[in-house]
Amino acid sequence: MEDPKAILEDFEWGFNALGKADKKRLDAFWSFLQTSYEPEYVDEKTKELILVGAALCARCIYCITYHCRDALKAGASRGEIVQTGWIVTVMCGGPAMAYMMTYLMKCLDTFGPEFGK
Repeated sequence: MEDPKAILEDFEWGFNALGKADKKRLDAFWSFLQTSYEPEYVDEKTKELILVGAALCARCIYCITYHCRDALKAGASRGEIVQTGWIVTVMCGGPAMAYMMTYLMKCLDTFGPEFGK
């Protein structure tokens, strides 16, 4: 299984590389992303839990890594993140559960101690 910290480094490298290849569209995407994250009705922790769920459903290890770490950083507990995984399994089935019980758990073990969880 891949190391979550290495996956995070690859993801961040990819953002930089894409920015050099197509700055205009990446800037537009980044603007949309920042607008979506503005605090209005949904707090940061809840947004990150939603994004962990979406990442599991999409089976994207980059997104699972990024949003697991950010959910922990936003104050989510391991229990909240795992329950999010179970809720997603209801809608996305076995593949989401497979990513939850392998890669998400690895991310929690990797990043949890950094946030005391």
